[in-house]
Amino acid sequence: MAARGTNRRFPTAYKLKAIKRAEGGEGVLPVARKLGIPRKILHDRIKAWKAHGPDGLNRKPGPKPGPRKLKPPQAEETKLSTPI
Repeated sequence: MAARGTNRRFPTAYKLKAIKRAEGGEGVLPVARKLGIPRKILHDRIKAWKAHGPDGLNRKPGPKPGPRKLKPPQAEETKLSTPI
């Protein structure tokens, strides 16, 4: 098993097999343990597969696509200068 923190890349077919096993009745946690990956990773892959199909499994690292959650704009305070 690879050391924690190392980036491992898996082929799409391997990811699809893991998703099918998890969805097919084995469960996410046992499949993730057998593969040596965090359960969250497997959940994320299942979610990406359901949303985008096989293309969702080949997403490049970085910010996820979609709308950004922006903070609401704050009301600008207008400074009134009073003459002396």
